[in-house]
Amino acid sequence: MWPFSSKKVLIVSERSREPTLDSAFLHQPNIRLLTSFPDAEGLELARKQRPALIVEHLCSQDAQGLEFCHDLRSHPRTRLIPLIVIAEAELHSRIAAIRAEALLTKPLDRREYFDAVRRFVPMPERSTPRASVNLRFRYKVADRHAQAFSRDISLSGAFIKSDCSFPLGTRLNVEFSLPGSGDPVRCVAIVRSGPLRDEGFGPGGFGVEFDDLQNDDAERLELFIECCNRHQRS
Repeated sequence: MWPFSSKKVLIVSERSREPTLDSAFLHQPNIRLLTSFPDAEGLELARKQRPALIVEHLCSQDAQGLEFCHDLRSHPRTRLIPLIVIAEAELHSRIAAIRAEALLTKPLDRREYFDAVRRFVPMPERSTPRASVNLRFRYKVADRHAQAFSRDISLSGAFIKSDCSFPLGTRLNVEFSLPGSGDPVRCVAIVRSGPLRDEGFGPGGFGVEFDDLQNDDAERLELFIECCNRHQRS
């Protein structure tokens, strides 16, 4: 039997902002996030809770964080817990001796992070194909108008790179054009994640879910995503 809880992930960081970003990114019904600083209390939390995974964010010149990693590896109750370390490239040589299961580089790619976490904690695959593409989105809520570019898009929604922020559940009237496919797509999009604004996590933005995509627009979007992914694979 697997000796660790399959639902707990411990996020360790000197910076209070990073666990907030992890919470937004790893929001899954089967994951319970725990947070701590790289100190004695954090070590005790890891020993008592024995999570399925520990993710540590290391900052430059973070001697305490490195010591925390070594302490995890040396204690019998935590040495076998999978460890993901996230740090600037300049720190990688100092971290190598820790032998973490994954060493990721800041600024962090969300897909790479997702894939690394999924090696140790069950996480659902995306239910619909998604294409990485920059599409100009124009959106409106109440009297507020703005525009920004997408990071990726699927039939169910998109991630929009933007400094704007909206409460979760906000309904936006959005419009975007698919290259070579005629009229723009217009629909309501519901804000489902964000804002994410930390330099360690790359460009900020928010995720939306399409609410009332018309059948013709859905068919055009599905074909566009299929063509994008085919081109990227070739």
